[in-house]
Amino acid sequence: QAILLLRHGSLISTTAGLAEGAGDGGNITIDASAGSIIAVPTENSDITANAFTGQGGNVAITVQGIFGIERRDQLTPLSDITATSQLGIDGPIQIETLALPPDQGSIELPSNLVDTSQLLAQGCEQFNADADAQGAFFVSGRGGIGPITSAILSSDDVLDDLRLPESWPETTAIAEAQDGFVTATGEVVLTAERLSPVTHHRCWN
Repeated sequence: QAILLLRHGSLISTTAGLAEGAGDGGNITIDASAGSIIAVPTENSDITANAFTGQGGNVAITVQGIFGIERRDQLTPLSDITATSQLGIDGPIQIETLALPPDQGSIELPSNLVDTSQLLAQGCEQFNADADAQGAFFVSGRGGIGPITSAILSSDDVLDDLRLPESWPETTAIAEAQDGFVTATGEVVLTAERLSPVTHHRCWN
């Protein structure tokens, strides 16, 4: 790809009437359909077909892309393309870029690339499982946890309330067990204080 590079104050000019005289600006035709024009915006490289009292020239540019230089109504310290006339008629500037737009040549992909109905198992076979070896699903909600079932809860069913209390009751500090004994029913009781020998003897069975 060919490149027309404008650097360090480059100038392509057909300007007429530099000494405030008569005359029309000349025409500029750049046919770089297989290339691009590149300039540095701050280096004041210009393409001009200006005039003073006459008419500005015609500027026709055909390129793949144009970068760093812009069409303007008057010359500036930047890189410009102008065809102006101070006392006459400005000339036309036509810039045709042949580069493809980003969305040209793209195709729309189909939305049904994958058959999602084939990704999920339609059923699971039960191997070597008896009727009593079934799973259970539980749901947590207000008032406790209960099994999901079609049976109606009876008055004997108790659900634990697992909600956190709004305020915690004040309790005494937790103390390490100092002594213990076994009751007649076999229960182990731990005490925060040491038992006296009499009590200790009476409680052990």
